Amino acid sequence: MLDVMSGTHLVNESLLIEINEFLSSAFLSSNDSSSLLMSIRKYTLPLENLLKCFLLDRIVIVANETEMVDRAKIRHPPDFVDGTSGRMDGARHPVSRDNTFVDLKYLTYGFSFLQDAVERALIELATGQRVKTGLFAQQEPYPCTGYDR
Repeated sequence: MLDVMSGTHLVNESLLIEINEFLSSAFLSSNDSSSLLMSIRKYTLPLENLLKCFLLDRIVIVANETEMVDRAKIRHPPDFVDGTSGRMDGARHPVSRDNTFVDLKYLTYGFSFLQDAVERALIELATGQRVKTGLFAQQEPYPCTGYDR
């Protein structure tokens, strides 16, 4: 077919040569490193290695509710957030709580975002519709203080 096309001058001669070279090597045995399959493999192997880092198996079947709570309860570590036994704002810290790593622990450690992801999944399962709203997190009132003077 390429020989027929080369005689008609409808296609650039150099393009026909490139197509001919590609077709002669592309469909070789998969053991040949110059075959199309191995060329694709060369580019997809790094992607495959990267995807091994992600856990995609998110659904786990359990026997009963007790086992589910033991295995999959969502609780943030108590050291990562402020407890209810005391207030952080006091004589030693009477200013706005706007230090990201110290004051905004629910946001910094991702618990708020995890909670949002779970809520979205539950809504989508219950309604059968995809949640299209975005997530916007902001302290209210801003700046957040523990008490008024």
